[in-house]
Amino acid sequence: MSPNERGHYPIAPLKVELGKWSGSYQNQTQIWLRWWDSDGNLLLTGQERAEKAEAEVARLRALLQERGIDPDTVL
Repeated sequence: MSPNERGHYPIAPLKVELGKWSGSYQNQTQIWLRWWDSDGNLLLTGQERAEKAEAEVARLRALLQERGIDPDTVL
C-alpha cells in the first residue's frame, strides 16, 4: 500500500484512513497510529470527545453569564 498525500493509508470501503499522530495519550507522549476520516480529519477518542464537549459547555456557560443569564436556570 502507498500512503496518500497526507501520509495516511486509506481504507476506502470504511471511508477512513490510518496514519501517524504525535501527541499524548494515557499519559504517554509518542507517535501513535490514529484513525482519520476520508477528508483528513482526526477521529477523536471518547476521552477527547468528552473533553471537547466539556470545554464547549464551559464556554457557553461563560457566555450566558457575561450576558447576565444564570446558566442553571436556562431550560
